[in-house]
Amino acid sequence: MRRDFSSFLVSKETMMCQELPLVDFVDGLLDAESRATVATHLRECRKCAALAKTLRETRELLQQAEPVEVSQQFEQQLETRLRRDDLKREGLKLLALGLAAVAALLRLFLARLGSGRTSAASAPSDKKADK
Repeated sequence: MRRDFSSFLVSKETMMCQELPLVDFVDGLLDAESRATVATHLRECRKCAALAKTLRETRELLQQAEPVEVSQQFEQQLETRLRRDDLKREGLKLLALGLAAVAALLRLFLARLGSGRTSAASAPSDKKADK
């Protein structure tokens, strides 16, 4: 599965180090344009090139390692924890949406409150009309 990481690009030629999708580059998951951009960055940035090399070496070592047998209890605990983390993430997304809605409503309320004051201030007062 190829991934498009063009949204990480600062420009077509420049990519910020902290935004560099190195793991996906090493795993061969980038689309052609993103792969070329990362390769260009790695030729110019020693720090990122060293990190990419370390990732490749680590990947090779892991591929050579013997599979680890885990207990069924461990698998169940891991699955439960992953589900719980997914639920937390979904809860945080809902909370953020709710807070954004509250902020929008508050802004609307304050805007209407402010426009009510300006229209009241611009209306002629009754005292001036009596004179």
